[in-house]
Amino acid sequence: MAAGTATRPFVLLSAFAVAIAPLSGCGNDEAAPELSENGAWAQGVCEGFDDLVTALDGLGEPLPSSDASIRDRVTAAADEVRNRVDAVRSAADSLVTAIDDVPPGTDAAIDDAKASLQEAADEVRDSLSAASDAVEGAASTPDAASLSALAAAAADLATTAQTSADEVRSAIESGTGAVEAAFQEAPACDAYTG
Repeated sequence: MAAGTATRPFVLLSAFAVAIAPLSGCGNDEAAPELSENGAWAQGVCEGFDDLVTALDGLGEPLPSSDASIRDRVTAAADEVRNRVDAVRSAADSLVTAIDDVPPGTDAAIDDAKASLQEAADEVRDSLSAASDAVEGAASTPDAASLSALAAAAADLATTAQTSADEVRSAIESGTGAVEAAFQEAPACDAYTG
């Protein structure tokens, strides 16, 4: 073996180690910037809103179909709509909790934004009650009309809840002063604050 041949793997390994050494710090070693109390509130609101949007997206999906009996299809469709309504309800409840979590002694503009956001989130929750009633009514009579009624209930809820969700989005996007600063500080709000 030539004198330089035995050291070639060592040299290559050393070169590799030097090349990847700067990458070893690429993990998330740096702490995320700490948010102000208002920024933390806005972060929670935007995270809750994102969850609501995800749940609302599921409402618009077509109901499953099958070759089962009409009774089984109505039961399956009703269960599916109930699950979707429950997902939206859970997300709306989480959003309301986040909205209510305004820091004590906060700016009056934040309190005003809270009231506006609360009203829109409550409209989402109110639309869920109407949808639940429609689902139960349609599920009580397992026939072809019930399948149409279930699909209509899901579509109506999707439209109504989306309108209310748009009001939440508008309140996030249109904030000024302390509200705007809080939403701009929160990383979860980047999609809404441009």
